[in-house]
Amino acid sequence: MLYIAKKGDTMAKIARKYNIADPDTIYDHAPNQGLRDLRSEKDLLAPGDEVWVPVQDELEVPTKGKNNGPVDITVNSPEAERLVVVLKNEEGEPYADREYVLKYPDQEEEITGTTDGEGKIDEEVPSGIEEATVEIEGKTIKLYLGYLDPPDVLSGYANRLRNLAYFGEAIPRSLTPKLQDAISKFQEDNELTVSGTVDQETADKLVEKYGC
Repeated sequence: MLYIAKKGDTMAKIARKYNIADPDTIYDHAPNQGLRDLRSEKDLLAPGDEVWVPVQDELEVPTKGKNNGPVDITVNSPEAERLVVVLKNEEGEPYADREYVLKYPDQEEEITGTTDGEGKIDEEVPSGIEEATVEIEGKTIKLYLGYLDPPDVLSGYANRLRNLAYFGEAIPRSLTPKLQDAISKFQEDNELTVSGTVDQETADKLVEKYGC
């Protein structure tokens, strides 16, 4: 079955839509070789990407158990997802080695931890979470999950640059002078060829620095 990815789609979301427990079942599906060549990170999909979803055999579920008793049915839930984000202050300095509290809407559970030396948080979160908040250094930062396009797509690299504190504007529809300046500054800081445009080397470095 062919599925056309929409903005905000991830392999985990598509798996949930089609009641497939493991997103790798879709990503590793033979017809998706072209998709794997295009998107080496399975959770980075761009609108319009073609995803072939394996057809699942219809499950026959008994309506009655032994002696007409109730039937216990266990359904495997999709695997947990990961939240990876780098936090920086207004001066662009990372919140390195800082304690934080991660919360989700309608969830009593809180996750506490410490950022790494680059200000990165890398936590496993329940599948399906679309928003979270991080409390750090007396501030509350709201995060939107699952809306990050691949790094070679404008919205993908612009969002990463914004979250890495290189770009402070709303995400534009086309390459603007300020976005070019942000790309150039990122390239300069990471000893890349300064061009103001995102080539493969820059995209790879963005993924490395951002964490995904």
